Amino acid sequence: MDVRKAIQSLSHKYTPLGEKQQLMDGASDTTDSSEAEEAPRRSHGPSNSWRRPFTIHLAIFCVQLVLWWGFTMILWRSSRDQLCTAHTSRYWSPVQKDFDITYHTETFNGSFLNLTPWRGKAGPETDEAWDSLGIDFHAFLLSPEEAARAGVPSGRVMYPEEQGGPGYPVTVEVLHQLHCLNLLRQSSYLNIDYYKAQGKGPFVNSEATLKYHITHCLDNLRQVLMCNADIGLVPFVWWGEEEDAHIFPDFTRQHTCRNFHDIRDWAGRQPLAPTNGPKIYPQPGAEIFPNLP
Repeated sequence: MDVRKAIQSLSHKYTPLGEKQQLMDGASDTTDSSEAEEAPRRSHGPSNSWRRPFTIHLAIFCVQLVLWWGFTMILWRSSRDQLCTAHTSRYWSPVQKDFDITYHTETFNGSFLNLTPWRGKAGPETDEAWDSLGIDFHAFLLSPEEAARAGVPSGRVMYPEEQGGPGYPVTVEVLHQLHCLNLLRQSSYLNIDYYKAQGKGPFVNSEATLKYHITHCLDNLRQVLMCNADIGLVPFVWWGEEEDAHIFPDFTRQHTCRNFHDIRDWAGRQPLAPTNGPKIYPQPGAEIFPNLP
């Protein structure tokens, strides 16, 4: 009797092995599923916290890269223009102290028939167009220091201090060249009678002096064109009816040009060298040529 009771009590305390294994497996499955559900949530936390600063840093880097590229391009273009000016100019020019010489693309008006204001008939309107280019700007004074830097020999004409100096009277080359081109226009057979009748400017001089002036300008422009030899090409176009088309040069071409209008405006703002004061005389050390150069 006591043995039977002992066996019954043991059956209540100990679960059969098969049932116990099932219970353990069920508990394990519950734990695994719970951990599996929590695992993605735990993994998402570190991933998001890492991606957010990475995205911000990437955006900042991209902005800095764009700014750096833009700044580099500006510096590169500016330095390229300055190098080009320095390489194609024999001396420094005072023009460069107030603004940069820049370059741009410009399409020439190469039309054969369509007139521009500078191609007009001799008269006040055409003269005004040429005057607007600065062809009659007077000389301005350059300090001795700037003159030396610009390649002006110390023996050239110099205004003394009592007459607005010390300073060397100078003009800008391109304005003299345009003056010469205008004189060739005025002295062409199309216009010379008109300007001779007016008797102004170069046409107040004798015939011999006028001839020297014209040929001086002609040869000066020849040298300028050869010095700045344009290696661009001129193609040809067809014009007329298709069955009877003709060939003609296409002079309307693109060129790389300097900022001429800035140069002209700068020259126009310079204080003029005195022209109505006392007569100036050669200063000590001045170079005097025996004949007109």
